[in-house]
This record gives sequence, C-alpha cells and structure tokens, in this order.
Amino acid sequence: MHEELLTYHSPYFRAALTGGFKEAEDKAVTLYGEHVPIVEFFVHWLYYQCLPNADAPIDLYDAWSDGEAGGELMTSNLIELYVFADKFDVPGLKIRAMTDLFSHIEDAESTILPLADDIRYAFGNLPEHAPLLQFLADTYCHWARSTMWEHFGRDDWPPAFLGRVLRHYTEYAHGDRDRFLYKDPCDYHAHRDGEERLACETAQGLVHDA
Repeated sequence: MHEELLTYHSPYFRAALTGGFKEAEDKAVTLYGEHVPIVEFFVHWLYYQCLPNADAPIDLYDAWSDGEAGGELMTSNLIELYVFADKFDVPGLKIRAMTDLFSHIEDAESTILPLADDIRYAFGNLPEHAPLLQFLADTYCHWARSTMWEHFGRDDWPPAFLGRVLRHYTEYAHGDRDRFLYKDPCDYHAHRDGEERLACETAQGLVHDA
C-alpha cells in the first residue's frame, strides 16, 4: 500500500511509519490476528473511499455480501470493519462503516438484526463508550419483536448489551423515550462538534441547502 494513504487516514499508521519505531525503519506493519478479508476491505476503502459493491472484483464482493435480504454476512463484515477502524484509529472508515450499517439494517427488505456472535464480538472488542455499542442496543429496541426472545439463552448475549436494552425498554415504558423517534447515522459518529456533524449530514444528503 502507498504509505501516504495510510498515514493520511490513520494516526496509528502515521505514528508507526514515521516515528521512532522499527516499523518506520522497515516500512512494514504487522497486523496480528486480523482476518484477511477485513484487511482487504480496508485496503479497498483506502483506495476508493467506498466499501465493496457490485463493481468491485467478484471475489472481494462475494466475501463482502451474501446477496440476501437482511444480509447477515454484510452486517458481520461492517461490525468487524468498525472494530478494525477503532483499533487502528481510522476515523473516516469508522464513519463509513457506521453509516453503511445503519442504512443496511434500516433499508433491508426483511430486517435481520445483528446476530449474537456479532454483538459479542463488538462488546468484546470495543470500549464501552463506542457509538456502535449504543447503536446495537438501539437497533434491537427499535426493530426486535417478542418472537426474537422465545428461545433466549442468557449465555448468548453480553451482560453489558442486555443492560442497555433493558434500560431502553424501561425508558420506553415510562415515556422517557419515543420508540418511533429513530436516530440518524450521525448520532453514532461521535462528531467533535456541531459544525463537523452538519458537514457530515450535508455530505450524506440528510441536510439540504435552502
């Protein structure tokens, strides 16, 4: 990969490749334990500033999406890619993954919520303040039906996730939260200020010039 791309988009790689570390001398960074497809999605985003679509190489797109309504594979990939972006400090990729995950779940013909494995992965690999964790709880509160809990196994779900869901349901029950006031992607982007949020919303077409 081109060093300029890595150092521009990631303070982590900038420090590794330009600081006083062995990586800077060797011009190589080893990514221990990362899944190869996730790294390939990251490289694709670096060069094209978008995630794989039907125009991408067929093997990359097949690894990205199963092509089914609800898209369980794409959901898992977006969550894992968000975790990767958080770990290696790639803020632009975090925003892209969060925005696409929001749209993917909201727009699916038959919404399939993130599976328990995905939720365990997110809660096990992100700090508790990560916006994605809030999104997962909000998503279950907004979309889940009672039938989803019929075969509930408490060991399947992280306690921190269940705590957030129960807290939200309590807020709904007491009128402190409007179930139908669903948020937009920028609520989960952790923008630094209102100006940055406005710019992001405008870029997404959520705000239109008068």
